Amino acid sequence: MNNYNGIEFGFSPANTAEENSKALKTALEHRGRIVIDEPGVYEIRSGNVIYSDTEIVFGKDVFLKKAPDEQKAYAFINAGAYTKEYDSNITLTGLNLIANNV
Repeated sequence: MNNYNGIEFGFSPANTAEENSKALKTALEHRGRIVIDEPGVYEIRSGNVIYSDTEIVFGKDVFLKKAPDEQKAYAFINAGAYTKEYDSNITLTGLNLIANNV
């Protein structure tokens, strides 16, 4: 399994939700183990697609804040949801998600 850090793709607490979602999308397309360990609040948009054989590890004091989105209520979705199949071997560890200010 390939190992990546979110910073390699431009994922940063200083970015807008659009910038972070673009960086996260690129990271997720690479599959493998993605570590996000720089503490902070990362704004993201909805609908981040996760493929098989992907692990995301969130470090201490890392928070994802979902920006409001009228079309999609979810932060992450299994890629198989669009094809009526199931992608597998997906792990999210240490996720702290802020949605609707909660």
